[in-house]
Amino acid sequence: GYGTDRNTDTKIKQIEIFIRDRYKSFLLEETKIQRDPFLEDSRIHLMVLFASPASKGIKDYDIVLLRLLSNKVNTLVIIPKCDYYTAEEIQVQKRKISDLLKLNNINTFGVEEDEDAYVFALFSGERNPVDSTYKERILPHGIAGTTNEKHSDYISFISMLDKAREDLLDLTHTHFYENYRTGMLSDQ
Repeated sequence: GYGTDRNTDTKIKQIEIFIRDRYKSFLLEETKIQRDPFLEDSRIHLMVLFASPASKGIKDYDIVLLRLLSNKVNTLVIIPKCDYYTAEEIQVQKRKISDLLKLNNINTFGVEEDEDAYVFALFSGERNPVDSTYKERILPHGIAGTTNEKHSDYISFISMLDKAREDLLDLTHTHFYENYRTGMLSDQ
């Protein structure tokens, strides 16, 4: 990951540059006299941050990254490997992360001012050799299902993405890209 060594600041900057370069190439095409009517939109519409499962929350460098990028791209925070935790521990983690985001004035996708951030808890199932699906994980105390809402927010997460797809695209274009575009054209 980007926070695993001494080059964290450089890696965070590279992520920002990557997003900015996508906006830049879109702007260059948009300002051509002969534009490509079939231009593929390669802008980043959603950045998903996977919180470190070992740290039980988001780290300082995650806050730095989210602060930097939350005004450039839609963001969401995921608690991965949620099958390692009890339901109570997951709720504590979600509250802790949501409070940290609010404390640091970091807005995540779909959240209005003064609302709690959406934090999703997910895990990956083990590969089923019969049908190559990843729907569950066999644990010593039972089976955890990726689509069981008692075990994971997978259904809520997929449903939100499905319902919000157009909103993500629209917000990228009308807010984040427009801010970039206005800034770039104002500097010329």
